[in-house]
Amino acid sequence: MDWEDHPRLTRAQYFHDDDYPDAIYRFLKEVYDTDLEAFKKMVAYIFNEKLPDDPRLKNVLANLGVINIEASNFPISLTLSIPMRFIDVDTFPDDFYRDLIHLINIAYQTEIYPVVPILIRKLLENLLVDILRSHYGMRDVSIFYDVNHGSFHSFSTLIDNARQKLEDFNWCSDLFNADLLRQIDKYREQGNASAHSIVMRVRREDLEKNKDEIIQTVRQLLKTFSLINTASRSH
Repeated sequence: MDWEDHPRLTRAQYFHDDDYPDAIYRFLKEVYDTDLEAFKKMVAYIFNEKLPDDPRLKNVLANLGVINIEASNFPISLTLSIPMRFIDVDTFPDDFYRDLIHLINIAYQTEIYPVVPILIRKLLENLLVDILRSHYGMRDVSIFYDVNHGSFHSFSTLIDNARQKLEDFNWCSDLFNADLLRQIDKYREQGNASAHSIVMRVRREDLEKNKDEIIQTVRQLLKTFSLINTASRSH
């Protein structure tokens, strides 16, 4: 039974979802029902590796009859192992951004490093489109949309148009400003370079060098998007 065959479990653990205990139970119950020997080996492995101090796991194993819930030698304080994330944010405007950031982090964790700048470029571009679209709407579509060609402007054009309209964002200039647009443009170019390179040379240390800056850029864009949405709903 492959852990990766249970995406609801890995996703629940990764995002600290409320259904994490239920996802653990479903996983263990399926292993228990389909391959008892594999289940015994898995539990033995857990105990040999010093079972995490997680009361939810204790309850699962107790419900399956593996342990006595009153066992005095079973620790009950909470300890969870969470995968390292490249973009460490927990609040998302919708599932699209949640899934895209999750994909970036998975690429980073599985060491597919050249993919990360490409996905970051996609993330920043979509956030900028949504910010401009939410702020201007139908009153000035041309800022983010090419009516003649029926498509959104290129990423570089979106950045140029945003620069020309920065005065419209004076009310949130601590978030959305010229410095932020410079950062976005830098990572746009890095994403382009990674996508068009014949030899993929992106290393972990290359990503780590800019990690904090990228996280800050994403957080500023997410916060700006959230503020604009809140403002539009209040009118």
